Amino acid sequence: HCEWIKERLGIGWHPVTVWEELPEPVGRSSFYRFLSRHKLDRLGEKLRVVPEIIHKPGQALILDWGKLRTVKDPETGRSKILWAFVGVLGFSRYMMVRLVWTNDVSTTITAIESMLKEIDGVPSRITSDNPKCFAIEASRYEPLLNPIFERWSAHYGITVECLPPADPEKKGK
Repeated sequence: HCEWIKERLGIGWHPVTVWEELPEPVGRSSFYRFLSRHKLDRLGEKLRVVPEIIHKPGQALILDWGKLRTVKDPETGRSKILWAFVGVLGFSRYMMVRLVWTNDVSTTITAIESMLKEIDGVPSRITSDNPKCFAIEASRYEPLLNPIFERWSAHYGITVECLPPADPEKKGK
């Protein structure tokens, strides 16, 4: 039934639908192995085009946190998380990393200020997800910004862009 399967996949049927409509019963794993062996597993699959995000020079500083590792404090013996606070300039893709122990407002502002000193300038916009130090309340449309961070960004003339919750593909858009 190879030609029948090729025809269905070619017009956009999902492989599960093809498997369910097969004239003869076949195990699901055997069906998927068959598709892979005959290179039919990508047939009819729509290619997803992701447009390139282009920033002007000085337009955007994209920020994010990442857990680097868990470290044992030699004084107390307790485990602490070491965070990597990463800033990437939108145009040049220049990356700056600051190692921090907490994600609180004062630590975040200090880390961002050190990044601004490193690049010797101020971007017009900071883009990040909705961390508690930026936004008190995450929202799909209008996040409620932390007053301290809002005053800090107003001092530098920076627009703060908090991304909608759980939508990482919108970064930089």
